[in-house]
Amino acid sequence: MADNGNGFRAMAARLGQAEERAVFETAHKMQKILEEGAEKVSDFDVKQAALHLWNAAVRLRQQREATQSNCEIRHIAARLLFMRGLGTTFKDLKQQMSIATKTAACWQDLNVNHMAEAALVLALQAWEKLSSTYPKSELPFEEAFRLFVHRADIAASQNMQDVAYTCVKYAREYLAELPSAQGKVLAQLVHNLGVNSLEAREFQQGTHWLKMATDLMKEFDPIPAKLSKTLRLLAWAYMELAQPRLALNAAEMAVAEEPSLYAHKMKLEALVRVAAPDQQPEVLAVLLACLDCDGLTADTAEKLIATVTAKMSFSREQTLQIVEKIQQRFQGNTEELVRGSLLAYNILIACDMGELANKVIEELIEGHISRTRLIAENNVTKMHAAFWALGSKAFLEGRTADALRQFNYSLSLSPSTSLSGPDHVKLLCNTAWCHLKLGQYPKAVHFAGESINLSKTNARAWYFLFAAHLKNNNMIAAIEAMRQLFLCGPSSASGAGAG
Repeated sequence: MADNGNGFRAMAARLGQAEERAVFETAHKMQKILEEGAEKVSDFDVKQAALHLWNAAVRLRQQREATQSNCEIRHIAARLLFMRGLGTTFKDLKQQMSIATKTAACWQDLNVNHMAEAALVLALQAWEKLSSTYPKSELPFEEAFRLFVHRADIAASQNMQDVAYTCVKYAREYLAELPSAQGKVLAQLVHNLGVNSLEAREFQQGTHWLKMATDLMKEFDPIPAKLSKTLRLLAWAYMELAQPRLALNAAEMAVAEEPSLYAHKMKLEALVRVAAPDQQPEVLAVLLACLDCDGLTADTAEKLIATVTAKMSFSREQTLQIVEKIQQRFQGNTEELVRGSLLAYNILIACDMGELANKVIEELIEGHISRTRLIAENNVTKMHAAFWALGSKAFLEGRTADALRQFNYSLSLSPSTSLSGPDHVKLLCNTAWCHLKLGQYPKAVHFAGESINLSKTNARAWYFLFAAHLKNNNMIAAIEAMRQLFLCGPSSASGAGAG
């Protein structure tokens, strides 16, 4: 054991030139020497070795990302510093606290929280001796702030919420002694803890963190966009806790900070939950504000309107305000214009304003249908589906002229889309049927013939063609159509229908 002291010093001196693997091996040798014969190594040598080891780790960390071995080197350095107990001077204690805290941060970067916690225990010991030995005016509050911020983060990740709250409380107290920039750090940490709680669906816990984050942001980081986001999350947590009035208060504050679409949406959802039937004007105002926000899409508008109309109905005048806002909002983009027009159309149909609804579509067809090649095919398909459903419903209700209008709208899209096969055959056939019922026999003949061209065994189309020729006193053509109908097999013309 007699050589332990000299060997220890020699290893420490070589650390400055060693690579990470060599430093790692040397650190373990130094640790073994101390474990086997620590009495042969002086306190000074232990401290110097710890500092050499630490500096080597820091230098290597600057050259590359954090690694497991780098964290282990730091941890050994920290343990060496604490091996002979806590320091006796302010400088020694501060150094112990700083190195242990930074070691914990290194482990935390690698998400090795149990090792970070072990390093923080050492740092806490140094801080407790510092704070109990020296006057407040001399204490290193910046180091203490970092210590408790790291401990709060780790405690929260381990679901030790009481420990996390206590650490944040201490860090909050120390802000009085620190530059305001540290307040931003704490505000962001607490915000992140709130987000983590929400992701874990711990909503009650999330509200505590987010309320605290809001207070910290207002004092240290009063950026409207950040505050608004935190308040929106707080409102969402309250909604999940079935506390819509608290959610509405948070959402209103979010809107006041930054009147974004997200803030208005949250306010609308909360307001709809608590609104009485006579609060239609207030709900309408928030809905219109949503429809006026940047970033709104027709899909989002449709969802917002569905949220509101599921709870309350609007007057004719209020409905027209909504439709007018939608039409204004989606003028600039062909894709969104089509979807917005369909949305406006459906709203008007649902409110029994069919004439105005048809006018919306007529304007769309006349003004923009030539540009449908610019519309994504999935939206054209949606338009076909909407026109088909509305036309079939109108026919079954005896509104043949309205049904024909919807089928014509759908047909007007056909040249610019891949609509074909059975769907197109059915559309042509039903269009022929509408013309037949309205006494427009030449047109009935035309559309029935178009349907037959696509499907020679379409019994319904042959029946409509027969009936149209018969009504038009074209007996030879009627007889031929009847012959073809019988050749179609067992399909019966009585099965004709809007479906």
